[in-house]
Amino acid sequence: DPMRPAIWTPREDQRRVMDWLHPRTRGALWLPTGAGKTVMTLSWLARRMDDCLVSRALIVAPRLVAQDGWPLQVQLWGHLQHLAPEMHVIGFEQLGMSRPGGRGLGWKDRAAKADAKRRLQALPGRIHVCSWDAFPWVAKALGKNWQYDALVLDESSFVRDQGSERGRAARHAVHQTGVVEHVLQLTATPAANHEEAIYAQLDLIERGILGSSLTDFRDTWCVPESRNWQTGQVYRWKVAPALADAFRAKCASVAISVPSSLSVPLVESPVWVTPSDASSEAAGAFLKDSLWRGIPCGSAAVQHAKVRQCASGFVYDDSGAAIDLDTVKLDRLEELIESIEGPVLVAYQWVHELERMRARFGKRVADIREPGAKAAFEAGKLPILAVHPASAGHGVDGLQQISHHLIWTTVPEDLELYVQTNGRLLRHGTQAETVYAHVLVARGTREQDIWDEVLPGKATVQDLILRAARVR
Repeated sequence: DPMRPAIWTPREDQRRVMDWLHPRTRGALWLPTGAGKTVMTLSWLARRMDDCLVSRALIVAPRLVAQDGWPLQVQLWGHLQHLAPEMHVIGFEQLGMSRPGGRGLGWKDRAAKADAKRRLQALPGRIHVCSWDAFPWVAKALGKNWQYDALVLDESSFVRDQGSERGRAARHAVHQTGVVEHVLQLTATPAANHEEAIYAQLDLIERGILGSSLTDFRDTWCVPESRNWQTGQVYRWKVAPALADAFRAKCASVAISVPSSLSVPLVESPVWVTPSDASSEAAGAFLKDSLWRGIPCGSAAVQHAKVRQCASGFVYDDSGAAIDLDTVKLDRLEELIESIEGPVLVAYQWVHELERMRARFGKRVADIREPGAKAAFEAGKLPILAVHPASAGHGVDGLQQISHHLIWTTVPEDLELYVQTNGRLLRHGTQAETVYAHVLVARGTREQDIWDEVLPGKATVQDLILRAARVR
């Protein structure tokens, strides 16, 4: 009965986490996707509130998870149902504004900001949930009148950049208001792309644990990993090998990790495709003289993106319009889908990839952000659900009960998004004996380098950090 609350019986790994978490006011749960981070966090919050140690909590989460995931959890579990009336989702409408566009935080006038502050202060309940894109506006509206003594950061890797609007909002709440006593961070990928990402996250738990500033952290713990030897500019830092054990011990003092208790294996299968002559020639001409069809060369990052687009059979011109080069990957994608029995999840990189899928598959495919798409997929009425890792790679639950096949149309460079998106299917609740991640890789291109070298290298670094934080 879907309306009857479930009884939560913690697994052994969850009991170990709860024992570690119970006496703490601050910490980080670096747990695998599907490990139950949400129910454990709510159980921790409920106990803290029952003991009058927490009066109000703000949970910040990816948009889809904030809207659906957290409210669903308090209704699902019997021991949490008393929190349902206490939980309210903060959207831009609660701030009295339509969804803002562009960059930068600003209010049209002081009255609008004051109105947003009044709306927030008048919200009922003791647990408020907001998305990461709304979080900076909440922090700006409340200012020094911060009303939450507990802060939960779901997917804490979103604050890995201290200078971002999200990072500044988190630092304001934790370090500048003097109100926040309880801080809990949740993520499966704390250092998916580089160790430096951990600094900003842990500094919110214990200020100065890795240094008084990012510069201090680099000077104390790091050595250059990538630099321009002509100018001396450092592009990327890494923890010095001699200090690696001490660095991991610092992380383990405030974070916990446990090995996955899921016995279902993930089979990662590269699906090799050979780009057409048109795509290869386009990429070569672009790199050679930057004049191919008028596309400007730009920076190395622009070159890199254009070459990756060519490997996927299209490229964006300087006006933003997409130019199709071949259908090799699209054809292989169709063959894969036809060979798989049951519904399939497809992760895409660029909007034009979604547009080409719509043209090829018609009403058989829909993006998860479309109203009703996820429900139709779960009901068996939609055979192909398209997801962009940046919007659906974190926290979306329920898909593992429908499908056990995920197809990547482009090799991702971001290990965090790769792991998190695979985790939509590789999580507790799956009925499959094996979960499959099929990755379309253009042979002999930059994609092959990413698949063979970049992703495995990042995974090794993160795995060592997670192992250090595991409970003994």
